[in-house]
Amino acid sequence: MFGIFSNPALLRLIEILSIIFSTATKPTLFLLLLTCFAMCSLNNCKSVRFMFQHFLRPLVRTKLSGFYATFNEAR
Repeated sequence: MFGIFSNPALLRLIEILSIIFSTATKPTLFLLLLTCFAMCSLNNCKSVRFMFQHFLRPLVRTKLSGFYATFNEAR
């Protein structure tokens, strides 16, 4: 793997998420990982919608409802 996905800390985070959400699919884990990045990057995460509008929208083709479905599946 090259680039950001060769970072040991990132690989460890992916491993932890896959253990916590063992039944989640890879796309779901990817959206959860992006959400973790958004939470760390933004100083004030008011809501999922705020994170989507200010951080996630340019990164993925998934719509906001897809993130809500991801969180519903992950709980």
